Amino acid sequence: MIDINNLPAAANLSDAELADNIGRLDFFANAIDDKLKAYKDAAKVRINGVGKISGNSYDIVVRSDVAWTINTKLLKDTYGEAWYTKHSKQSVRVTLNVKPNKALAVA
Repeated sequence: MIDINNLPAAANLSDAELADNIGRLDFFANAIDDKLKAYKDAAKVRINGVGKISGNSYDIVVRSDVAWTINTKLLKDTYGEAWYTKHSKQSVRVTLNVKPNKALAVA
């Protein structure tokens, strides 16, 4: 287990230490995310019709909303690529791909 309260500041780490800390934290975060998703899925089933479940420390409430999607291909086909590009907002996303390295795989 990692004691997140005692991790050094990222600026104080070597490249190797930074990579290893990201890898360890990513591993635990993914495991926690999987467990949390399973719990939330179970809660959605239990809450259905009730709207809320309560524990000693937390209340869990289900809310629904509608997400809108747009048919990009239809817009481009109808109005053309230039119109679509003019009316679209683009942003750059930077992501990190985290996976165990060869040294960890052997250990």
